[in-house]
Amino acid sequence: MEHDQAEDERGDDPPCVGCGDKTGAMPHEIDDAALPPLPADAVLRVPADVQLAVVGAELVAHRPATGMTNVCNTSAAMVLTSFDGVLTLADVVDALQVEVGPSVDVAADVARIAARLTAVGALEFVNPPGGVFSVETTPEPVVELEQPPAVVGTWRVGTNVAAVAAPDEVASELHARLAHLEPVVADEVSGVVVRVFEAGEAGEWHLRAGGEPVLRTLGIGGAIEETLRALNRVAAVDADGHILLHAASASRHGRCVAVAGTSGQGKTTLVGALVRAGFDFVSDEVVVIDPTTRAVTPYLRPLDLDDDARHRLGLVDEVDDVVPGLVDPTRLGSLAGEPPVLGLLVLLGAETSLATDVDPLVADLLDLLPQVFPASFGRPDALDRLLDLVGDVRVLRLDRGPLRGAVAAVEHLLG
Repeated sequence: MEHDQAEDERGDDPPCVGCGDKTGAMPHEIDDAALPPLPADAVLRVPADVQLAVVGAELVAHRPATGMTNVCNTSAAMVLTSFDGVLTLADVVDALQVEVGPSVDVAADVARIAARLTAVGALEFVNPPGGVFSVETTPEPVVELEQPPAVVGTWRVGTNVAAVAAPDEVASELHARLAHLEPVVADEVSGVVVRVFEAGEAGEWHLRAGGEPVLRTLGIGGAIEETLRALNRVAAVDADGHILLHAASASRHGRCVAVAGTSGQGKTTLVGALVRAGFDFVSDEVVVIDPTTRAVTPYLRPLDLDDDARHRLGLVDEVDDVVPGLVDPTRLGSLAGEPPVLGLLVLLGAETSLATDVDPLVADLLDLLPQVFPASFGRPDALDRLLDLVGDVRVLRLDRGPLRGAVAAVEHLLG
């Protein structure tokens, strides 16, 4: 990994118990007195959906379902991995006491670390105090249509396939905005079906994607916008072990840059500026990466740009008459053909982990994880594969600033 930024600032004080929760308070901010003590007969385990990866002397635990990310030093890692769903807290204390030796009493430290790991979700009870309870939920009724709309198109979105069923007035507008997606010709409708239909009230449209709850929106523009969001969700679901990022991407000479960040930080704007500067547009909203070859699958949907972004890109007059925020990528430049290979990862506005006492590689992983879609973790070794990716490509951290400087930095590092 080559790590590019102004300067690393690292604290001198190590985490006080050897673990930190990236999604909430860091360890020194957790009040031990506020944590309920664990009973000696508590049986704990690492949840089945938590993935572990070792980086040097640190252990990273990540739970995609909740977004929890925990970094454990050697002591905390020993505690975490000692609980197997069979041993009690007392058993683990006894085992670690034998390993450490009689000179240090480990009971209080083990109990405190286990309580913190349980509080952040890195451990869970097999025998929860007070027994197990359940909450009954009533499923939302499925909307059945007397005359469901016909399928008007099937497209490849990422590595998946989605079909859209909609009335003619929506279909024509949708086809115009999906002109750059690869159409799929099949004898039978395959993949997720997105159904768009007009409700009883004038101007109200409903949308249902696969088995998702019904979404309600106003006007044809709202129906188009919600359909594109549904296609994003289809693109962010994968069963083939790909890494799926909430990001935008562009390429030059077969090498790709992925710009990751939360909504509103400017990832689409930066990619738009790169395309303006001669890069090829690859994708917006979802970046699909093959973890073995590093190939990035093009997802050539329209760019979603607000008024400020269009102004910065010189697109003041480029306003979609149905969905004002959408911009055809060919208005900025050219489109990617063959899948390019990832060569640079840009993290927008991600500075928090650099100030913690962790390995720079772990810091990059921590700041990328919030932008990784949960479907990326279908394989048991997915966290290790993501760590390999972060270690293999250059990482550039950028704050929101002048586009010219950001484009120059990307051009310099991508080569």
